Order: sequence, then C-alpha cells, then structure tokens
Amino acid sequence: MPFLGLKKIPFPDKIDPASMVKNFRTAWENFIKIDSFNTLSVTATGTTVLTAISQTVFVNCAAGNIALTVASAVGNAGLTYTIFKTDSTTNTLTVNGSVLGGNLGVSRITLVSDGTVYRVRELFDKGTYSATLNGCTTSPTVTVTYSRNNDSVDLRHNSIFAISNSTACTITGMPAHIRPSSTVFCPILTVLDNSLDHPGGIKIDAAGLWTLYFYSGITTLTTTFTNGNNKGTGSEIAISYLI
Repeated sequence: MPFLGLKKIPFPDKIDPASMVKNFRTAWENFIKIDSFNTLSVTATGTTVLTAISQTVFVNCAAGNIALTVASAVGNAGLTYTIFKTDSTTNTLTVNGSVLGGNLGVSRITLVSDGTVYRVRELFDKGTYSATLNGCTTSPTVTVTYSRNNDSVDLRHNSIFAISNSTACTITGMPAHIRPSSTVFCPILTVLDNSLDHPGGIKIDAAGLWTLYFYSGITTLTTTFTNGNNKGTGSEIAISYLI
C-alpha cells in the first residue's frame, strides 16, 4: 500500500525581524497619512463642493468671497471637516449645508456629522463690517470689529452720530452669521439725544437691526429722539451677547 503523505506547505524557515519592523512601520505611516494628512487647499472664488471624506480644508479668500458646501450629513455619521480661513482680507468664507445654526461665516470651524446634520464642535470667527446710522439728515458709517467664539459674540465700534431728522435711530449692516437667534438688549453708557449724553442701550433683533434706546429720565427708557442736533452713540461701544 503506497504511503499517503501530507503535502508540505511552504513556510519560511526564518523570519527576518528587520523586515517585519519595516513592513509594520510602513503600514502605520500609511494609516497616519490617510487619517491626518488628507488636506485640501481652496483659492477659487465662488462655491466649492467638498467630498464625503474627512479632511482639513485651508481656504485663501484673497481673490474674493468663497463658499464651501459640505457633503450630505445623511448616512455619513462621523464625517469631519476642519476648515481654516488663511488670509487676512475682509473677503468672506461661508460654509453651507445641513449645519445646525444655518450658514456660517468663519475663520476656523470643525464640523462633525451625526448622520443627519452637522454639529459644530468648534467655531471661531473675527472680522469687520461697515454699519450705517439711520434716522439722520445724513447716513454716516462706522467700522464694527467683531469676534465670535462658538456661541459668544463681542462687538466694538467707535462713536457714530449725525443730526436727527426723525424719531427712530437704527444701525444696519450686521452680517447674518453673527446675528442673535432672538432679540437681545445690550446696555451701553452713552447714547446721544439732542447732543446730550444719556445712558441707554442697543436692541439687536434676529434680522440684525440695531435700535438705540436711552433714558430720558431716571427710569424712562425710550426710542423717541429729539428732531435736531446730534443723535447716535456718543462714545466707543463694546457689547457682548450669546447667539
């Protein structure tokens, strides 16, 4: 009866430790590159649609305004974008898509999909915009400096005033991404009426309209300004609120 032997399976007699270490290191380096070094640079104005790959996006708006549209959050739980505005111009970077809080103007933001919408893990923005004083014989403008850290907004601008020609005194021009979700009232030290200083405040509504109030007496807060002489803000303004 013939001998029924088992077929020998080829197997290295010796294992090269150096080769094992090299192969493991190469595999790990490739994994790190896939996970951490997936970056995108955007300089073209207009709208860029991002792919459904977690990535870091560097955006240079020197040539003009840029909008990014994130991939659908649906079915992409864990998809993460970290976005930086790298230039110092006043041109805007806007992020569009299914993001809680709506469209965002940003300097730095991290978004994570929960499978339905994107949630903001971290957001920071700073910049300036031109605001216009209304309700006067002229419509002067002032540069407002703002910063947003997650849901907290800080605003600052120099005094702005002109000769009154009606009873209302409002300030317009606030960008959508720093407007409060509901009306807020911010006390300020100096509101001008008839060229006189009064303590008062600014009401900011969800549409970004500022309405100036002042105390005409000890306890009477009013928006009824005197027709004639200066009205507006009489000193540098610094206010803060939550979105």
